[in-house]
Amino acid sequence: MLGILFSNKRADSAEEQQELTGTRKPAGAVIDSTLLPPVVPAAQKAAEAAVKPAAEDGKHSLRVVSTKPTQNYKDHSPLEKNVVLNFSSPLDAETFKGAISVKPEGKIKVVVGEDKSTQVVVTFLDPISSASDFSLIIAKSVKSRSGDELGADFRLNFKTSLFKVAASWPKDGERNVPVKSYPYIFFNASADRVSAGKSIKLSPEAEFELVWREETNGVPYCVLKHTELFKPNTRYVLSVDNTALDKWGDPLIAPFSAVFTTEDLK
Repeated sequence: MLGILFSNKRADSAEEQQELTGTRKPAGAVIDSTLLPPVVPAAQKAAEAAVKPAAEDGKHSLRVVSTKPTQNYKDHSPLEKNVVLNFSSPLDAETFKGAISVKPEGKIKVVVGEDKSTQVVVTFLDPISSASDFSLIIAKSVKSRSGDELGADFRLNFKTSLFKVAASWPKDGERNVPVKSYPYIFFNASADRVSAGKSIKLSPEAEFELVWREETNGVPYCVLKHTELFKPNTRYVLSVDNTALDKWGDPLIAPFSAVFTTEDLK
């Protein structure tokens, strides 16, 4: 059953705000910026949004003026669990209770007017699958503070990115990596741990234990805890082949590799 939680909590710091919104970068790696939606010129963004406002006849003058992701966006990162909707007028938060649903169904958190009186932030609380179609539906019964209604149900459609490695540490080309350090791999969606574990390799071959972790903001990653120290001043290749599957059975879009060199202890 769809669960909707309402919260008026404000972050006390920028770091806490990042934690609340799932935007804090995990320590130990540089997240691949290609996972984030590209910066789109205003004119193009307006065209992509394709938001059709309701007729401004007084009662039905409330409308959605912009969304993130934009309407029909095809490459939304599964790591980005927030959907932002901006309206034309300050909102009556009470009318949004039970008025927002998502497909496929899952638990969501709805925050109305926390940062802006005209803004709604919907957060997916469950892992988001890769390569999937999503819809967020807002009932026409929602109102502005002045009593204006949306007039017609609003539906935002978007698709998530294909399954891939989001980032690694050491990153490709990194030098002077400590021989005692443990490499990390971040996926852009929840991975099937059995298939992903078999697909991860180090060359020259090094025996390691794969330890799976998840950041507090839901970012999945695994740690390669090698049983012996890396050899000093040595070039290593960390790789993931495309036999890795995500939690929903979709394969990695392409093999991944990162070349790094360990520190010289001489």
